[in-house]
Amino acid sequence: MCGRFAQIYKDPIFKVSIPDNQICINFENNYNISPGKKALVITKERSFFATWNYDFTEITNGHTNHIGFNIRSENILIKSIYKKMFQAKSCLVPINGYYEWCGKQPYYIHDKNKIIYLVGLYQETDNGFCFATLTKEPNLFFKKFHLRQPVFLDNYSMFFKNNNFENESITKLDFHEVSDLVNSVNENSPLLIEKKETLFDW
Repeated sequence: MCGRFAQIYKDPIFKVSIPDNQICINFENNYNISPGKKALVITKERSFFATWNYDFTEITNGHTNHIGFNIRSENILIKSIYKKMFQAKSCLVPINGYYEWCGKQPYYIHDKNKIIYLVGLYQETDNGFCFATLTKEPNLFFKKFHLRQPVFLDNYSMFFKNNNFENESITKLDFHEVSDLVNSVNENSPLLIEKKETLFDW
C-alpha cells in the first residue's frame, strides 16, 4: 500500500528528475518518510514540501473529519467530486523507493536505475500543503507484498500533459529485505535501505 518511502537527494538521478531543482537547496535526505512527515511534491506549475496527510472534509462536504494518507484511485475514476479535485490538485511525489512488510519482514522496493513517482492529490490548508497518495488493486508482482499497491509512474512530463495515470508503465520493481530498524518512524539513516545480509558483514 505504501506507508513509508525514501527521498534521497544526494542521488544524482533524483536531482535531475524533478522540474525545479531550486526547491531542493535546503533538502534533507529522508530514508523513512511516514504519514505526518513532510516530503517533496511536484505539480505541473511548481515543486514544494507538503505533509503526508489529507483532510477529507472538503471532499465529503463536511460529513467526515477523516484524515488519511492514501486515496483509492477507483474513487478518482468513478466519483465526480474526486475527479474534479484530481483535475485541479493532482501531484506527483518523486521517491527512490518505498517499504512494504511481509509478515514481520520489511522490504525495500525500488528501481535501481531511476526515480519513480507516486501519483497523489494535494491540498492547501491553514497549516500549509498536505497530500495523499493513490493506491490501486495490485498486479501479480505487488500482490505478494500487499492487497493494495501504489499508483506510480516513471515519467512525470507525460502525466502532466494529460493528467492520466491509467496507463502506468511500471509493472515490476527491484526489492530486497532490509533491517527491522525501519519499523520505527524515528529511524532515518542509509542503513534502512541496505540489504539485510550486508548490514553486519564483518
